[in-house]
Amino acid sequence: MNRKALLWAICVLLYAMQLPFAVAIIIVAVNPDFSAEIVRGIAIASASLCVLVVALCILNIATAVKDYLKGQKYCPYATTAKVKLALIPFFIINFVIWAFFWLGTLNMFLIWAAPAVWVISLFTTYVFMLGGGVQNISYLIRRFRDEGNIKYLVFAVLHFVYIADVIAAVLAYLDGRTSLNKARQPQ
Repeated sequence: MNRKALLWAICVLLYAMQLPFAVAIIIVAVNPDFSAEIVRGIAIASASLCVLVVALCILNIATAVKDYLKGQKYCPYATTAKVKLALIPFFIINFVIWAFFWLGTLNMFLIWAAPAVWVISLFTTYVFMLGGGVQNISYLIRRFRDEGNIKYLVFAVLHFVYIADVIAAVLAYLDGRTSLNKARQPQ
C-alpha cells in the first residue's frame, strides 16, 4: 500500500471510528432512555473500526521498519506533518470521549473496570499517535545514522511524546524544506 494513502486512511478511519461514539454520547445526553440496543450497536461499530485502525497502525509500523531496514530514502515529512495537524481535533475529542468512560468507572459498581479502561484508552491512543508518526521516526533515525546530526535524533524522540509529536513533525517538515531550498540555490 502507498505510504501516503496508508497515513491518510488511518486519519480518515480514526474520525470514522470516533463519530459513532460522539453520536451515542449526544443521543444519551439528550435522551437517557434511548434504546440500549442502538447504543450497543454504535459501540460495536466504533470498536470494530478501532480494531481496523489499530491493524492499519501496526501495518504502518511494519512498513516503516521494513523501509528502514531496506534503506529506502522516501521522505515522509510533508504527509506526516499534514496528517498530524489534521488529527489534532481527533485527539481532543478522543480525550473527551475517554474522560466520559473514565468518569463512568468512578462508582462503586464499576470501579473494578477503571484499570482496564485506563489501559485500553492509553494503549490505543498511543498506538494511534505512533502509527501516524512512525514513518517520520524511521526516516529521522536513518538521517541521524547517515549524517550524525543530533537534531534528527531529537525530532525522532519527540515523536514518542504526546503533543510534542505534532511539533516534531512540523519542525522536521520545516527543516526538510529549508535543507531542500539550500540545496537548490546556486553556489
